[in-house]
Amino acid sequence: MKNGLKKGFTIVELVIVVAVIAVIAAVVIPTFTSVIGKAKESAAFQQAKSCSETVMYITTGNVPENTAFLVFGKNAGDSSDYTYVYSDNALRSDENDVYHKCVRNDLVNASGNGGQVGYVVYVSASALQFNEETGQIDAGRIDNDAAERILSALFKEKISVSEEQLSYTVSADGSCAVWSANDKTFNVYWSED
Repeated sequence: MKNGLKKGFTIVELVIVVAVIAVIAAVVIPTFTSVIGKAKESAAFQQAKSCSETVMYITTGNVPENTAFLVFGKNAGDSSDYTYVYSDNALRSDENDVYHKCVRNDLVNASGNGGQVGYVVYVSASALQFNEETGQIDAGRIDNDAAERILSALFKEKISVSEEQLSYTVSADGSCAVWSANDKTFNVYWSED
């Protein structure tokens, strides 16, 4: 009796195909991950640039030197949190020493007196108690996640904020929230989502 032709692949042929697929995956996956990371960074830069242009519009063409723009990912602890600093008339990615570089001495306190030392922060209106009817903020509590991420970006480490540190007041002219946490003072400006 004569053996018929065998149909199918040998084990050696299957192993070779699997090895080729593994090599291709080993080359493509890191490249793909890198492209996604660059796309997220580019989107964050565009968001910071848009915010800086909004600040220029609000302040008649002037963004104060060494103003920090913090762009957060969607989730706390997300690796897509980015810090940009406006210096020398340009927005630059800056992960180093934002804490010392961006300290200012021209903040206002709740009664409108200037000359306070601290930081200026721009956030989404959803981080504050935003009044839809007036288009302004009311005194209240800053969003816990936003507060922790602001402090973590400045200090370059995870910082928790206690419940009593979340309260803020509104400046006398209504232009910003005055918030204090970890012995630091912040003038918090907002943009509507």
